[in-house]
Amino acid sequence: MDKVNVYFDCDSVLVDSIQTICTLYELDTGIYVDPNTVTRWDFQDVFTEWTANDVEKAFSSLDFWDYTLVNDGFEEMLEKLSKDDRFNLIMVSNGSRRNMRNKEKFIEDNLPYFDMYLNPTFPKKDGEVKFLSDAKKHVNMHGDCFIDDCVKNLKMSNALLKLCYADRGSGKEWNECDDSFKYVECTSTEDIIREIQTFYELVYS
Repeated sequence: MDKVNVYFDCDSVLVDSIQTICTLYELDTGIYVDPNTVTRWDFQDVFTEWTANDVEKAFSSLDFWDYTLVNDGFEEMLEKLSKDDRFNLIMVSNGSRRNMRNKEKFIEDNLPYFDMYLNPTFPKKDGEVKFLSDAKKHVNMHGDCFIDDCVKNLKMSNALLKLCYADRGSGKEWNECDDSFKYVECTSTEDIIREIQTFYELVYS
């Protein structure tokens, strides 16, 4: 039986990172920000007291994971997929080394269904470690499935099935529609699992 790798992004897919950052911001500044009003990845459209660098530090802090919640439906969906012999589940995410260590620990404790964790942000090339903001495009996903909330990441990927976990109509810049390539918008875990299963039946059965 052919097995398909299913790659899941973490932030704003598996977990509600926007809510977490807004919570940390309120704890630090006393200013409440509605997560639904965030439209920029660096939060500079809504944060008046934090810079983009402050946001990056918050992502790498241990406090981040104390306030992070798994998105609705993902635990049940991943458990179901993990029992399906047709799929390997892989988390692929960008982040600092500290962020990724904490992220993997959180996922292992709360979503223990992944076969592998990938952090392509700091690949070694010619003996040197490089930082790649577009790191996910360097992961070979040929013939596989990729779920991300960032349309740009999907566009750069060579995955065969590309699913955008989108908050349609929210105005988030990373969710903005791009008609220049083929991908499928999903707004629920039911959408995701249906697309993955249908994809396998059409391509590999």
